Amino acid sequence: MSVNVKHLYLAVFVGLLLVIYGFIYNEARKEVYFLCSNFVEGMPKVIVEEQLATAQWSTAIEPHARELISYSALNLYIHQCTIEFDLQRKVTSAKYTSF
Repeated sequence: MSVNVKHLYLAVFVGLLLVIYGFIYNEARKEVYFLCSNFVEGMPKVIVEEQLATAQWSTAIEPHARELISYSALNLYIHQCTIEFDLQRKVTSAKYTSF
């Protein structure tokens, strides 16, 4: 096999990997975005946690008792949803950000 054919195979393989990663990146972004749009003011925290538990591409952390952050490592934490709660554990805001 010549060197040019090996380079061609390598280029096709790398291109295929980039296409697959692009698809997964976009799915993770959409999941964070659409989950975030589900959270409305007054929604109980337990419902939010149940919805976040259905996520396939993202995860959520709780930096404070009154805040949850949903993000995906697959898109390098660029897309996030920050959900804030009041003292009664009800949603006060859900904000999607993309850095």
